[in-house]
Amino acid sequence: MCIRDSPHGGAAEVARAALDEDPSAAHAGAERVAAAFSDLNLIQNEEDLATLRRVHVPARKLRLLGNGVDLERFDRSVYAADREEIRRELGFGPDDVVCGVVGRLVSEKGFREVFAAAAHIPAAVMLIGGVGWMAGPANVAPLSLG
Repeated sequence: MCIRDSPHGGAAEVARAALDEDPSAAHAGAERVAAAFSDLNLIQNEEDLATLRRVHVPARKLRLLGNGVDLERFDRSVYAADREEIRRELGFGPDDVVCGVVGRLVSEKGFREVFAAAAHIPAAVMLIGGVGWMAGPANVAPLSLG
């Protein structure tokens, strides 16, 4: 069985724009060919699903995974004691602003934008977890918040 994870994010936005301009665009053909040689295509969001339907990928080969996190899993009242203990272990007080980001450390995931936004939060501390080309020491300085 061949399963393909669909392109999503910036690449898919470019593809959608190209299809709006020219529905016979090469991208549409490439998507149809890739879908033809796969048994299942995993789709991240409704927009990409609609794009693949527009280029006539059979519905039986499309599965919407969805994107994002179910915030109900992170009910603060359930984890209040753990939260306080972990913050204490890491040296943070109850009023410290701590932002956590986990993901593949590549530019298309928006890390530079996250860091630029965090620079506007007084006294924010960023905790970053992940692997990728941005994780190396050479990339620490450009990502510094000052």
